[in-house]
Amino acid sequence: MVISTRWIRVGGLAVLVGSLLLIAAIDVPVVTAANTAPQLHVSGKHLLNASGQTVVLHGVNRSGGEFACVQNNGIWNGPMDQASIDAMKTWGINIVRVPLNEACWNAESYVTAAYAGTPYQQAVVAYVNLLNSNGIVADLDLHWTDGVYTGTSSACSSAQAICQKPMPDAAQAIPFWTSVANTFKGNNAVIFDLFNEPYPERATGAEASGWTCWKNGGTCSGIGYQVAGMQTLVNTVRATGATNVISLGGLAYSNDLTAWLANKPTDSANNLVASWHSYNFNSCSSQSCWTSQLAPVAAQVPLITGELGENDCGSSYINPLMTWLDSVGSTYMAWTWNNWDCSSGPSLITDYTGAATAYGAGYKTHLLSLGGPTPTPTPVSSATPTTNPTPTPISTPTPTTNPTIVPTGGPGTCSATFHVDNSWGSGFQGTVTVTAGSAAITSWTVGWTWPGSQSITNSWNATVTSNGSSVTAKNIGYNGSLGAGASTTFGVQANGSSVTPVPSCAANGATPTPTPTVAPTRTPTPTATPTPATTVTPTGTPTPTAMPTPTPTPTVAPTGGGSAACSASLHVDNQWGNGFTATVTINNTGTAATRTWRVTWTWPGNQAITSSWNVTLTSSGAAVTAANLSYNGAIAAGGSGSFGFQATYSGTNSAPTLSCSAT
Repeated sequence: MVISTRWIRVGGLAVLVGSLLLIAAIDVPVVTAANTAPQLHVSGKHLLNASGQTVVLHGVNRSGGEFACVQNNGIWNGPMDQASIDAMKTWGINIVRVPLNEACWNAESYVTAAYAGTPYQQAVVAYVNLLNSNGIVADLDLHWTDGVYTGTSSACSSAQAICQKPMPDAAQAIPFWTSVANTFKGNNAVIFDLFNEPYPERATGAEASGWTCWKNGGTCSGIGYQVAGMQTLVNTVRATGATNVISLGGLAYSNDLTAWLANKPTDSANNLVASWHSYNFNSCSSQSCWTSQLAPVAAQVPLITGELGENDCGSSYINPLMTWLDSVGSTYMAWTWNNWDCSSGPSLITDYTGAATAYGAGYKTHLLSLGGPTPTPTPVSSATPTTNPTPTPISTPTPTTNPTIVPTGGPGTCSATFHVDNSWGSGFQGTVTVTAGSAAITSWTVGWTWPGSQSITNSWNATVTSNGSSVTAKNIGYNGSLGAGASTTFGVQANGSSVTPVPSCAANGATPTPTPTVAPTRTPTPTATPTPATTVTPTGTPTPTAMPTPTPTPTVAPTGGGSAACSASLHVDNQWGNGFTATVTINNTGTAATRTWRVTWTWPGNQAITSSWNVTLTSSGAAVTAANLSYNGAIAAGGSGSFGFQATYSGTNSAPTLSCSAT
């Protein structure tokens, strides 16, 4: 199909000279005709087309534009042509989310010229034109931005746009959105997704201050650059004259919309929608949470689920989620239309002809059950409802204080044990092991009650809160999903005399009942305060929380009869186009506690480790050796420990065979 275009002058290369921001103008074509995608606007809780009909869209994310250009690997990851769009249409896809990189669009100096400025912008425009001419709405997402951030959940320490940051930076995000809005204004088949997955609360230390940073930007506690708040970016877009629908994700990597309505920016065009991301390892991953937290938002503004998925190559999580989203009329897009390995990350296809992975097959089946590749608009009437309406958001949700949990993989249970790793006169350190029952679980909560004046001073690999003597620990995004019988661990440091509480565990959103029973234990040698440190974790799929590495002085392993032995298993927690993060679990299979352990393996492909935590890790070619640190070599008989790492790969990311030895 021939697409008519006009040429306009838009912002391109951004150069800061003193206090003057100079924008170099470039020529970029935009669609003015032959656009068969719906021109969208907001009316109340609905997205409407130009004829005033409600439109609910279903589609995919198309990752690549956020990372390839800054990795000197081109502009896209895989084909962005008519054939690949034809494959999408066989799934019933009518919206595609396109993650972008501000440094590449703005032609910042560290990006290769062939992939920056005019070439990058023209590639984005060409793809949007192609989508629109096929009746597909484009959702343009600012995914990676500049700014140094090394605080909680830091994904990298670089000032460059090579990883995910907690909030957009004012220096480059404002000229980015000025230029993008100028480029696509007049084409309301393009949605502006202002920032991928905000997490300012991790930097500021509290939800309230996180929402303030989210809305107002400026100087935010814990963030070392000037932040562009959502109100500023909405104003930036509207200042260009663009009336496009604007999508705003909430906190906690867009999984938390609890205060979205209270912090909704003002908008002269009244065209704002709430964006939500949902994975099986997120905090809000149960129907009770969706009903209590999302339904009130969907009752007032359109809800777009910008990303959904699961990291087990299945569809047991997304199937009930999509059914619920259909019931409230939410547009949604799955991560991701890339031919990556779905065994550790939500990849829909095995190749760009549309051949589905097991996860993708579940998504495709659901989309096709909704009625095909084109939107099916339903007239909106204030007087008489239509006979076959598009599912409408719940208008009067009733959150319950003790909701019924609806697990995605059958009834789920878990258990927890507390092990004191080290203690001294005024405090102690412990590891809690969480183990799933006979069925997989999607989240866990552990609780216990201190018998005396003990209090938590530090924690890692869990979100820990205290109320008097009661302690509650909840999984973080990356470690909530456990297979049947699988385990994970988190750690705490506390003040007071050393005790071993008896924790209780509840899965899939249920509330544990802490048991006050304790067994005192003491080690005479004092130890230094653990110093958690963050590690780099890239993004593309939802990003795992950085894992701190405590470094206390050694714990003396117990002596006695029996023999020490161990086994080890590797689980890929997150994977993207050229990298992944993984957790290795060491199980003591002997009859005595270990003093030390060592895990070795040889990579079967081109994998290479770039960072690690909770372990001393060395590599020699493809051979890897991982040895315990001073504080985690002792594992009780029947107990377990873990460490993690981040690595790169090319080709197929095949799993290695692990060997474990212990003394």
